[in-house]
Amino acid sequence: MLAFAHGYAMDHRMWDQQVAHLRDRYRCITVDARGHGQTGGTAPFTQWDVADDLIALLHGLGISRAVLVGMSQGGFVVSRAAVRAPELVAGLVIVSSTARAYSDEQRAEVNQLIDAWSAGMDDALADVLESVIIGAPSQANEVWKERWKRWDAAQLRNAFVAVADREDFTDRLPEITAPTLIIHGDQDNAFNLDEEARPHADGLPHGRLTVIDGAGHGVNMTHPARVNVELDAFLAEPAVVDRLNESART
Repeated sequence: MLAFAHGYAMDHRMWDQQVAHLRDRYRCITVDARGHGQTGGTAPFTQWDVADDLIALLHGLGISRAVLVGMSQGGFVVSRAAVRAPELVAGLVIVSSTARAYSDEQRAEVNQLIDAWSAGMDDALADVLESVIIGAPSQANEVWKERWKRWDAAQLRNAFVAVADREDFTDRLPEITAPTLIIHGDQDNAFNLDEEARPHADGLPHGRLTVIDGAGHGVNMTHPARVNVELDAFLAEPAVVDRLNESART
């Protein structure tokens, strides 16, 4: 059983290529976080609230243990879920994310972007968003650009605040006992490989880092075959298999 948490300004469809690869062997659950996709939410919230949403959903579906996969914002969510409900987590896969809080400079830059979006998404702004959120331009990205033009930026603002104001999670990493795979592109423009991903992996008791050469932030979309290979290997690790099988026996 796998549950997928998407990145900011994306939705469950960003995982389509992973779900297509895995669904014949694993039950796959994809979720739209508050303020995204088919999930509303205009009241303020935090990343802890979104983690609680994920935990409640899995409990509601009768799932006793799962591998949680989160990209960027989704990485914040699944990490908090692993601390809040460790018994639920057989393993973590954290893609293009960080344990650190934003610096004032980073927060100002992203706030400027969401302010511009609130004024109206045009082609130039969509190109900027593409370079940060996805990375390398491609014809497939045009679908996301059209979606961004239709989305309500006001609804996404609370989601932005939850991302921008998240606390530093570095000191909580030792609490994550599950096996954890960090996947990061070496060309990530949102979270630097050496400054963000390597310390993140080093801070986890059972974490390891896999670097995807030539990939930007949206590595699971731009380099799906490579990411899927890494997912297959992680899901076959004895520690992950044992934790999943333990849930099946209880």
